[in-house]
Amino acid sequence: MISFRMKAIEYGKINEHLAKDKIRVRTVTEGGVNCVRVSFHVCNHDGEVTKILDSLKKLAG
Repeated sequence: MISFRMKAIEYGKINEHLAKDKIRVRTVTEGGVNCVRVSFHVCNHDGEVTKILDSLKKLAG
């Protein structure tokens, strides 16, 4: 499990972008953290991790 933020992109926009690519994540607002959390599990494979990274690269431009 990892949580992250992107300097120039609000966490809600990250969530919306990933949802369009059919990637499910959770926004974390508790305690003012305001980040996105990605949970990996044994059923995830390398291709799914690559899909998330590719999507975030598109978003970052």
